[in-house]
Amino acid sequence: MNEVLNGLIDSGLEPADLPELGFLPAGTANAAGRAFGSSLSPGAMARALAHAESIPVDVGIVRHEGGERAFMLWFGAGWDAVVIHTLNAERSGPMGVSGLIREVPRMLSAISRYRQPRITSKVDGSIFGEHSSLIIANVGATGFGGTVAPEAEPGDGRFDIVGLPHFTIFGSIRMGVRLFTSSLIRCQGVSHSLGSRVTLSAAGTVPFHVDGEPVGELPATVTMRLGAIRFLKP
Repeated sequence: MNEVLNGLIDSGLEPADLPELGFLPAGTANAAGRAFGSSLSPGAMARALAHAESIPVDVGIVRHEGGERAFMLWFGAGWDAVVIHTLNAERSGPMGVSGLIREVPRMLSAISRYRQPRITSKVDGSIFGEHSSLIIANVGATGFGGTVAPEAEPGDGRFDIVGLPHFTIFGSIRMGVRLFTSSLIRCQGVSHSLGSRVTLSAAGTVPFHVDGEPVGELPATVTMRLGAIRFLKP
């Protein structure tokens, strides 16, 4: 979905002139389906797309040393990007839940080795602080039923920016539990802000991802493009 999104954005056409974006949920986590409340059955979704409502959706644009990349769900820098980069290092096709489970030891090993360099960020020109990881959410839901920020909406003209403190393996487990039982912003020590422009730099090597796709390393600037895509929501 992210590759198609970037093709649409790179076309340079106005939103009204772009094809509407729809998708069939055939991934491992089906995060987009959960985020937009769509059916997680590819067959049911295919039938529903013919009668879907077209809604304007904001898009995030990441500018970094390697160029630009658009996202519709979220941007993540820090530990979640370490996991994404680790999973994709040897991935050659669909992973499935069983494949994801087999990768748990390797993911935990990568997280334990990650030194958590400080990420310094500004939101709309104001200092947001220093964090070990930072998530810029355009939607509230994640894959597998998790929630970053429950009130995040993809058409409200603002990101939910979530900063995570330095943590141990046990701390990451605690935050993971909160992610899937309540929301990440309700975890102790987590910072939360709203805005449409975020600048990020780091004191060391910090990878980042967009929509679960590994992209590059900080520094980066993330801005919002209002209603950049018309999304088909059954």
